[in-house]
Amino acid sequence: RRPALAPEAARALRACIDAVGRGKDALTSAVPGPRRPGRPVAEALLDFEGALGEARSAMPAWRVGEAEGTWRSCSDALRESARMAERLRIEAPALDFENLVMVLKDLMAPLDAFDDAARLLRRRPAR
Repeated sequence: RRPALAPEAARALRACIDAVGRGKDALTSAVPGPRRPGRPVAEALLDFEGALGEARSAMPAWRVGEAEGTWRSCSDALRESARMAERLRIEAPALDFENLVMVLKDLMAPLDAFDDAARLLRRRPAR
């Protein structure tokens, strides 16, 4: 079993995962539900991009040798989701419910890399 992350790297990774989670929550808040309208997409997108920025700021602190491959995947994921979010913001297409759900799902898909990163936090420390 490979060793767990050092405490400071683990804290930074948790901060990234938390920020990504907040970003995903912001996006899903734009989807209308049976008893509530969705938030305006522009507002949700702004919060999403802000959360990605928070995650990106915490990334350097968990870039350690034992996590390099996972770190690169997460870094690429943040970059890709941010690129797609910027494109959506600039183009601002009119989206019906189905297209909105599909677009938001596509924006969040690269961030699945953070699910793999979360596994680094579940490893037991080396003895």
